Amino acid sequence: MSLLELPFDTVHLWCALTGEHDSAMAEPFALWMSEDERARYERFRLPRDKHQYLATRVLVRTTLSSYAAVPPAAWRFTANQHGRPEIYEPSGVEWLRFNLTNTNGLVACAVIRDGDVGVDAEDITRAGDAASLARRFFAPKEFADFQRAPDAATQRERFAAYWTLKEAYLKARGIGLSVPLEQIAFVLSDDMRDARIEADLSVSDGAESEWQFALLKATDRHLIALATKGTTRRSFGVHVRQGFPSPNGISQTDLGVPRPFGSGVL
Repeated sequence: MSLLELPFDTVHLWCALTGEHDSAMAEPFALWMSEDERARYERFRLPRDKHQYLATRVLVRTTLSSYAAVPPAAWRFTANQHGRPEIYEPSGVEWLRFNLTNTNGLVACAVIRDGDVGVDAEDITRAGDAASLARRFFAPKEFADFQRAPDAATQRERFAAYWTLKEAYLKARGIGLSVPLEQIAFVLSDDMRDARIEADLSVSDGAESEWQFALLKATDRHLIALATKGTTRRSFGVHVRQGFPSPNGISQTDLGVPRPFGSGVL
């Protein structure tokens, strides 16, 4: 199997669409899961939810095995106190860091070398009361921008942008929802090509200027946010790949050359 290189200054983002549940196809991949993962898999009642969870586990295992000579079934995971997943076994691959997300019809995995990364995805067509959620969880400037959207479609997209940016940032820091979402504010340009963060001092890590963000439109209905922390010597690009890596060799559709963070919607 030919391993992929993961440059020091690039985040690789793998996105895969999830179709209808097929139990016959699922069984071989379910064997890769740990006992804990299989137990959680069996607790899902709806076939759609079982399939989505399995797709997430398959994606993270095949993705990590694309960069390290480890069989997909050999990975073992743990989580920090706020639930961020980390590699537990095998040893010797501490440099390989990742983050996961899933939403209706899509799973995604971001990987980085020796750094923190967060990823979150949202189905912008999903039903829900975006206005109520925005009023409750958005900072005042974010909510005002959300309300200024000229039409319902733009409003849904801007809601998804703010929501996923918040989630990706918190996941990259590994602090989950321990921080009130309204205390973290993003400033978005009208075309969503630029995003910067403003955090309340009580929840700030003191390094807002070092954080880099990207908003990517994986499909017409799926918006993805990425967050990672750079330095003056380390500015990241993002390389997007579509599909599940093959455990017997890299097999995917490459969506393009590396794009700088903040380059906007694909």
